[in-house]
Amino acid sequence: MDILEHKRIICFFVGIWMLWSLSAQYPVMDQSYLFSPKGIAKLHITMLNGKNINDIEHDARRGDDVYFKAVKLEAFAELTNSDSSTYSSQELYSGKILIKGRGNTTWYRPRKPYSIDLITSNGSDNPAPLLGMGIDNEWALLTFWEDRSLMRIPLALWLGRQMKGIDFSAQTRYVELWIDGDYRGLYILCDKVQRGNSRINVQSLGSTAADQVEPRITGGYILEVVPWDKMKVEEGNATKINIPGMEDNYHWYVFKYPKPKNITPAQQNYIFQYLTDFNATLYGTQYADPVNGYQKYIDVNSFIDWAIIHDLSKGVDNLFHASVFLQKDRNQKLRMTAPWDFDLSFGNVEEGNSCYYEHDFWIKKAHYFNRLWDDKNFRDQVKSRFDELMPLFDLVPLVLQENYDQLERHGVLARDYNRFGKDILGTYKNDKQRNTYVNIETYKGHVRYLKDWFESRKAWLYYNFADNAKERCERMAQVAPTIRVMEPEKLDNNDLAWTRLMPANGNYSYHWFVDGEHKAIYEDEDYQIKSEGVYSVRIVDRETGCESALSRPVGWGVNDLYYPGMPTGINEIEIETENIIIYPNPARNFIYVKGIEDKDVMIGVYDIKGVLMKKTKDNVVDVSNLMSGVYLLKLTTKTNTIIKKIIIVSE
Repeated sequence: MDILEHKRIICFFVGIWMLWSLSAQYPVMDQSYLFSPKGIAKLHITMLNGKNINDIEHDARRGDDVYFKAVKLEAFAELTNSDSSTYSSQELYSGKILIKGRGNTTWYRPRKPYSIDLITSNGSDNPAPLLGMGIDNEWALLTFWEDRSLMRIPLALWLGRQMKGIDFSAQTRYVELWIDGDYRGLYILCDKVQRGNSRINVQSLGSTAADQVEPRITGGYILEVVPWDKMKVEEGNATKINIPGMEDNYHWYVFKYPKPKNITPAQQNYIFQYLTDFNATLYGTQYADPVNGYQKYIDVNSFIDWAIIHDLSKGVDNLFHASVFLQKDRNQKLRMTAPWDFDLSFGNVEEGNSCYYEHDFWIKKAHYFNRLWDDKNFRDQVKSRFDELMPLFDLVPLVLQENYDQLERHGVLARDYNRFGKDILGTYKNDKQRNTYVNIETYKGHVRYLKDWFESRKAWLYYNFADNAKERCERMAQVAPTIRVMEPEKLDNNDLAWTRLMPANGNYSYHWFVDGEHKAIYEDEDYQIKSEGVYSVRIVDRETGCESALSRPVGWGVNDLYYPGMPTGINEIEIETENIIIYPNPARNFIYVKGIEDKDVMIGVYDIKGVLMKKTKDNVVDVSNLMSGVYLLKLTTKTNTIIKKIIIVSE
């Protein structure tokens, strides 16, 4: 590609950025991408019976043999609309609750997580559809002390809800919390991982004679992987199952349903034998047999989607260490479920921890998955599903931008910063954030860090799902790498700023362009922007000669979270979006694509979960049989992809 073509591409990017800068003054929210689509509500909790916030305790192991069981305290809760939220009266709450602490490490931070139970005045359960979520009486209030972007937990759970292989991924809503009049900042109100009609909806299982024999004894069960030192007192030897194949490990399955106090010996023996048989088959010689191998015991699609969301996020707690949930319903196979615990994910750990870096496959190191990965059929299914979900993953920068805008516009970030932000972004940073070149001072900077890490991780996985060098070249040309801005505030202030690219591991060279002109080739993934200009990069695999698409630009004043309408990859065969017109939008019966008549373009229509709904090479797409909603229109050539959001309104 010559210098003129590079300059043309850079001009295209800068033009998109300028349009975004103008439109950002009058942003329009897409509620389907908001974690709190009706706004940020207020939750006031007032302690009762002479208790205060310092009396709230959490369950904890105190020594090897002593487990402290915290008492739930009575309080009064008022969940109300703020000036910017629009929840109905049925979605709000005014009444008594029980409250106790929750979490392990997070409990010892200044801003603490809680569990709350809704109760009537006489103490019985009082289920309600809080903020439009499912009806239940038990809820979690999660905090953000570890995650300074305020986005990792709701983002991961939002992704989980879009993935059809995952039966349950907790619903979330942002709330601002006060306890006894003291402002405690921004929290996530969300489902707990438990059995329920709107949660993990497995069949009931009791102590009747019928529940001790087939078919009823076959489900439902909900299991959680828990380290020994985190087990509760009621999850003792009589109610735990050593993970087969990990007898020397200190992790156990414990029962979330039936509860440990209710599980019968027959039921415990049944699920133990099921897991033992599955484990023996999976690690046996005929494990890949389609009839009598591992597929006999597990719902493969659930394992695939669970693996993908956890490989994308690369969380430190998800290698069957903790916060891992499985379910088995009646007459059904074992399923992975309920993705959880994402505050230390998406690169949010100190440098040196393997989860800090966006390269390498992660979940294949976990129990079960380390063996499943040996089966090429399973690997191929993961790869195919990942490719199918790429339109969903391409939405993440937009999702982060719109949620950040919502929090900023309504003053939530300013209030949270005044209460805790100086500690979270200052003192705590010095303790936890020991990453080379990372010096982030604002919430927006941390959202940018999250977005960049996610985009880089997505690209690395897409490249490395290739089966051979030829396919790897094709995949590198289709998806652009990401320049991770490690010092976003400095970049905003036109100051020297370090950036980072996906690690080379000795295989990559990095070709840097400034204002469209090739400036340098580096073997180090770290690069400091020292002067004005629009910077972009192309990664070249030195072993194969494969070249990536040209990255999105960064530079002084070019530092937004999201560039609307930007293609996922730009290279020699470029589709110029200004020459393509997609209309109407919203559409009812047909979508017309003008400007592709002389190009070999495949058009796909995907739903929000990444499921392909329509596929054609015609420039007229019939969408008359699709339900109303938000869809993605994906235009693909052999070397380039463009994704547009469209709205379909059915008759």
